[in-house]
Amino acid sequence: MSSKKQPFFRRLEAPSEGGGDGSPHFLPALQLIAHIVTPIRKGLVHFYLQTRSNESLELEEWIFLRELGRLLQAMILAPPTTTTKKEAKKDGDDGDEEDDEDDEDEDDEEPAPAVDTSEFYKALGPCLEKLDKPSRPKDATQAVQILLDTIQACTQIQEVTGELWSTMLDSAGTMMCFVQRPLTTLLLPPDFAISIALGFVARQTMVGKAKLEDGDMLQRTKKEALILACPYIIPSMEDDDNDKPKKETGDDKEEEGKEETKSIDKLLKQWWAKQPHEYDFDTKSFDFEVKIPTFNNSTSSSTKNDMGDDWITTRSLQFASLQGYLFLGLSRLDEEDELMETQIEFPKRLDLSKLCTPDFKGKNKEYELCGAVLYDDGDYVAALKNPAIEDPEEEGAWQLMESEEIIPMEEEDILEFLKGEGGGEGPAGTLAVYKRCHEPTHTKMNDVLSDIIISQASGKLNAQSDFYYEEEVVEEEVVEEE
Repeated sequence: MSSKKQPFFRRLEAPSEGGGDGSPHFLPALQLIAHIVTPIRKGLVHFYLQTRSNESLELEEWIFLRELGRLLQAMILAPPTTTTKKEAKKDGDDGDEEDDEDDEDEDDEEPAPAVDTSEFYKALGPCLEKLDKPSRPKDATQAVQILLDTIQACTQIQEVTGELWSTMLDSAGTMMCFVQRPLTTLLLPPDFAISIALGFVARQTMVGKAKLEDGDMLQRTKKEALILACPYIIPSMEDDDNDKPKKETGDDKEEEGKEETKSIDKLLKQWWAKQPHEYDFDTKSFDFEVKIPTFNNSTSSSTKNDMGDDWITTRSLQFASLQGYLFLGLSRLDEEDELMETQIEFPKRLDLSKLCTPDFKGKNKEYELCGAVLYDDGDYVAALKNPAIEDPEEEGAWQLMESEEIIPMEEEDILEFLKGEGGGEGPAGTLAVYKRCHEPTHTKMNDVLSDIIISQASGKLNAQSDFYYEEEVVEEEVVEEE
């Protein structure tokens, strides 16, 4: 006989009457934070355990962190043991033999009740208003950004552990920064806040070319570091593909009606390659320039400036650092919130080696898919990989967190859902969450988490303590007979 630990998954229930006006888009975002970014969850659960008996909390930020910790704990906490149908019959009538046979095909245990989110939304509203953040995100992708950004802002005001939280969130890929409007136009949706959570450091290279009076070309280069938003939004790139001339073949009729399929890794590489960009090298700074002699002074179509100024400019991006998690949002809805026709494959593994700067010293640049968000008929649903099941073909390898029930699924079925049916039909994936396959990164987060827990318990930074913390009963123990 052997035993193993198994995580518990709980559904989330929308706020009850009088429980605050909360957007349902926050529900899948909460599932991703609870089950994927576990260091954040553990730190917040401990904050709740430390402050749950303190009725004198006045700051909206602290009340939010406490209620969020309470909710995250309830989401992974096994519910009280429920009475099975067979046990109920032992206390009453045995029933007919025919009924007993029917019961064998049914689950013996009643499904776990959903976790009520009313108190969380009551604390979230005032905190978002104080921090001037939108309370009604347009989708689940923006809801993830708002929650992570709010957690970052609220933990910053912790007198003892604020700096430790910054260190841990930075290891996870979370950071707070402020960028100028031109950069947000490039890298962020226009309605995203300026403050960025769970960002990545990237290096942007801009190259501009202008024709001189003598016919030669002047090339100027500008390199700068950027902070990319989380989730990082990958454009659909459909317009670019449609602009490319297509060679007619005899197979056109066969290809007609066949849905186009793309993949996240190819879309990412395509967007990070050279793209047209606006930057005035006459009035703005640059790092260096070079004069390129031309032997043919006639203006070719390749040197015409479609943007109407003297410079033809392109930009390319490279990762300058990699953190623990990578959130990638996908632009799959049109202006009328209808799904686009393109199918997008979600690779199980994502290799970013070719997208990193040459001087990047990290060894492992691979990420593994561990969560996602599906869009289906106006609703957003989280899909979570179950770490307790190693076989991807086993039912329950992934959990689809529907509002009414949790559906255990095989990995291939989830990947098909994320890919989409094409033709504007749902469901389809709008957000992918990848975890870096680099143990030292996650070890660093856990080490800082331990310091946070000790400091929160002792009230002192770098306290020497044997204090040990566990998230109470967050897992159920499954006993198997050999």
